[in-house]
Amino acid sequence: MSDYSTIRQLTRPLHRVKFDPSAPSVFLASLGVNALAPTYQVSQRILFAILLMAGALPAAEPKAETLFPQTTVGFVSVADANDARERWERTQFGKMASDKAFKPFVEHIRTQVNERFGNLPDRLGVTWEELSAAAGGEAAFGMVAKEGETARLVAVVDTTGHSQQRETLLGKIDGRLMERGAKKAEEEVAGVKVITYTLPKKEDETKQRTATYFTKGELLCGSDDLAEAKALLASYGTEGKDRLTDNPHFSETFRRVNAEAKNTEPTLTWFIDPFAFDAALRTVAERSNTDNRDLMRILQEQGFGAIKGVGGHVTLSPDLSRDVVHRTAVYAPPKAGATGKKASEKYDLAMRMLELGNRDDLTAEEWAPRMVASYRTVNIDVQNAFDNVASIFDAMAGYEDAFKTTMEGFEKDPFGPKINIRKELVEHLGSRVTVVTDYSLPITPDCERYLIVIDAKDPDKLTTSIGKLMESDGAEQKKVGDQTYWELVPEEEVITESGVDSDLLDLGDGTTEDVGGEEAKERVLQRAAVCVHKGRLVIASDVKLLEQALFGVTSQEQLANTMDYQAAMESLGELIGPQRCVVSFTRGDEALRPSYELLRAGQMPKSQTFFGRFLNEMFTSKEDEEKGIARKQQINASDLPSFEVARRYFAPVARAIRSDDDGWFITGVLLNKGAETPEIASAK
Repeated sequence: MSDYSTIRQLTRPLHRVKFDPSAPSVFLASLGVNALAPTYQVSQRILFAILLMAGALPAAEPKAETLFPQTTVGFVSVADANDARERWERTQFGKMASDKAFKPFVEHIRTQVNERFGNLPDRLGVTWEELSAAAGGEAAFGMVAKEGETARLVAVVDTTGHSQQRETLLGKIDGRLMERGAKKAEEEVAGVKVITYTLPKKEDETKQRTATYFTKGELLCGSDDLAEAKALLASYGTEGKDRLTDNPHFSETFRRVNAEAKNTEPTLTWFIDPFAFDAALRTVAERSNTDNRDLMRILQEQGFGAIKGVGGHVTLSPDLSRDVVHRTAVYAPPKAGATGKKASEKYDLAMRMLELGNRDDLTAEEWAPRMVASYRTVNIDVQNAFDNVASIFDAMAGYEDAFKTTMEGFEKDPFGPKINIRKELVEHLGSRVTVVTDYSLPITPDCERYLIVIDAKDPDKLTTSIGKLMESDGAEQKKVGDQTYWELVPEEEVITESGVDSDLLDLGDGTTEDVGGEEAKERVLQRAAVCVHKGRLVIASDVKLLEQALFGVTSQEQLANTMDYQAAMESLGELIGPQRCVVSFTRGDEALRPSYELLRAGQMPKSQTFFGRFLNEMFTSKEDEEKGIARKQQINASDLPSFEVARRYFAPVARAIRSDDDGWFITGVLLNKGAETPEIASAK
């Protein structure tokens, strides 16, 4: 088999790639190189984890940021205890958390969040909920990086007015750690009693674990490192320079956030240095970081290390119509002398792909149907992305000139399409890429459907190139109305019909299940439809979606004319101006329905939805993760209520991303579904 053929099997053509609809750059996903997705997903995971725990979190005027050191790579702070609790209870998330029918599921997720984001119960003998319940003021948690060592965990809680709860909690921690065989030691540092628990060393540990606590005034502090606790104590009440607020990445990130938020008081404040945070989290969670092809490591080496900070504000229940408003800054300063220039000059290597230009017309297009789960549209310089993709393509493929070989294969391989991808395909594409997703019934692991629409500069030439590409790949030419399109028979179906051993088939979900079962039948019957129509390249997972893009829908059936879309976009417009490079609208209930139904059916580990993949990563054990073993569902969700009962808790979400000279700014709003008018509800 030629190099071209081998790589072609590894990097499927545009219409076969499983893209991640959560990513800011959809076209890069269609190339199999969704560069911003991991960093974006890390920030979304942090936000999601914060929201899950917010029901118990408290606070006051933020002070912890002046106690934590500059080397803090992850930081979460909640400001006002009583206010946060009250706001949380008004949200749909808070109401779901208090619903008895969902309690086992919510508690299970909270347990996993505690373990995956620092593992506080194991390292400090306390959960987030226990720490925050003792707070009368600010509650903050941070991860402090130490070069060549395990990262330190630090928790700071203002217990003003909660002294009894604080002492009860310290007693509980003491009993819990002593039961685990810890040795207790006390010492006085600057007039403050510091208690350290030395835990028995486990077989796989190289360093002795400790948990240290002290109380200074009304401030309760805990850390898994005595030296870090002492440093925290030393910074209390001083004007030193080793503070998180002195970290330029932190200060610049929040300079941008505060400018956008103006005088809005956040319920939650969070910050990560994404690549340093990923490395630190691995040391705390004791996850393997030895794979040279680790995605985060590849991204950092490919120029994405220019992203120095991601952080923002989350405001819960700012008014009756909105449950959550969040503002997030992605701080990626340009190289020296490149201020105001394009991404190809501001950044290095693959980071140069992200030329996401702002425009003011990224509204829902006329062909977008009313009943969709999500609608996302992005403005990207496609040619620039293509011209800068080679280095990261090679890194992910694992050898030099992989991209060059692949492109030469498309052009020169006698069995290939014989087209120059750059000149005959990419040059004819426009800058606007739109992705619509929904799902088919019945719900299966692969029930999500997609529609990708890309503007074309020269539709006639693009049609010729697409025809060559599809024909060489065995696609069938068909018609719907007067429109000719190509229907691609999935690879699994072709191989099965040719008599190849089904055990060799890659089902795309990390399993090698018998393709003779019902799941396989559903997979092999999936097809993709591709054509060029009215100045756009259209790629659909099925013909029905293709028809909607081709022939449009009536005015009453347009997404743009639905009440929930209009309400979400109007709310978003109050927070961010019209200049945007990415806009998305998601119906929370419809987007989450596949994952919810699969969870109830015990099939969540097989889910290929975005939310399903998120939960699978969160719940997969360290051992199974390293061995590549698909997890077993860890919660019996068969007793969860029907989705029709649950859907009232999942509301519409709107987000917009704006390109700035020093990165991107993300603004989002989650509506309060309980505040919907009868007209909005009936319009869906």
